[in-house]
Amino acid sequence: MLVTHPIAETSQPVRQANSVARLGIIDGIRGWAAVIVVLFHLISETFGGVVPSLRGPLIRTILNGQLAVSVFFVLSGDALSASYFLKGSIASIERLVVKRYVRLAFPCVCACLLAYLLMSLGLTFSVEAGRLVHSDEWLGGFLRFAPSLPRAVRFGLAGVFNSPFDPESYGPFLWTMPVELVGSMLVFLYLYVFRNLRHPIRVLLGLVLFMCPLFSHYAAFFFGVYLGHLRSAGGFERLRQEPRWRALSPIICCIVLVALAAVPARGWTVIVDTVAAGALVFCFNTNPILSTLFETRLSAFLGRLSFPLYLTHFSVIVSLTSYLILQQGARGQFGYDAVSRIVAVSFVAMILAALPFLLVEKWTNQIGAWIVRTTLAPDTTKRSAVDPLALQQACGLEEAAWDRKCDVQRTRGDQRQQAGEGRTD
Repeated sequence: MLVTHPIAETSQPVRQANSVARLGIIDGIRGWAAVIVVLFHLISETFGGVVPSLRGPLIRTILNGQLAVSVFFVLSGDALSASYFLKGSIASIERLVVKRYVRLAFPCVCACLLAYLLMSLGLTFSVEAGRLVHSDEWLGGFLRFAPSLPRAVRFGLAGVFNSPFDPESYGPFLWTMPVELVGSMLVFLYLYVFRNLRHPIRVLLGLVLFMCPLFSHYAAFFFGVYLGHLRSAGGFERLRQEPRWRALSPIICCIVLVALAAVPARGWTVIVDTVAAGALVFCFNTNPILSTLFETRLSAFLGRLSFPLYLTHFSVIVSLTSYLILQQGARGQFGYDAVSRIVAVSFVAMILAALPFLLVEKWTNQIGAWIVRTTLAPDTTKRSAVDPLALQQACGLEEAAWDRKCDVQRTRGDQRQQAGEGRTD
């Protein structure tokens, strides 16, 4: 799978239009990944203690929360590099860099304030509910402290990033935020030096292989960057036209999901999840049927709602879901019917709770745009620009051709330098 592809014989405007159109699939995949994470927490983690089959292989095949998080990281690498591969401008990276912290921190503060508000109003019941569903360490371990507004704000601004597993966390599910922040900065650093590297794709693949066993989550970001490179080089479009690949890619997806469900949880499974996430996202992008499914209106809606849903579902679990657990515990046991009702009501509530956070997303984008305008020079978009077509061609060339291109350019540069020195003498 990790091979470079020659650039498609299409014009620059057509290629850019195709690239913009294909970016919709990133949001679609992200939306469904968010749903899987939410249902994993709501079903397997919350009720797995009283209904063990909810943590069985069948459920793990469908609701693999760890795999979905790795998919998030792959998609982040892909999305963050898409603008650079499309426009070939350093300015696009600079704009993302200066607003990245706010892009993550401001929504986290709002999520923490929501949890604080529920605690202050006495609407959190997770400790009591945890005892009923045999989840004292997970559900029962949330919010076992007195609410504090300054601490909630401070946790959203800093604690999320430097101590995400703090016992007094207002958002235990936000542990992914420091990974997102560091991973995105590593991606920006790579893209910033991309055109100065002699073998940029070799370096990229080397980073994936080096980080996978050591820093698996960060390897996922670079895996996503490589997928963005393949898209800009036309590799995805070519594979969609291959009949054998169209038949093979869904089989690969099924094998990956079933195999992961059979793997017991171990410390090294995060490595497997990273590789599997990269393989799945690759297959989703290169199979015309699967890519179409992720570009439907429902997928687009879930994509817009993905981050708000991820931010708010914790507050629903510790409030409404836990309250329904207490009510059911007073009536009888937790069978499939009772669990199904609680899950259905809770999931609808999560969707409704996420909708107002679309306004938070809007405010976040406005704040980010203001930061860009006030911190970056007005001529940023004009300087450090690269010809997009030349960049895509450099990305799409095979390594041998890339080596020859670099050698020729280096030789010409030396000749011009020598000629200039001769004129000076």
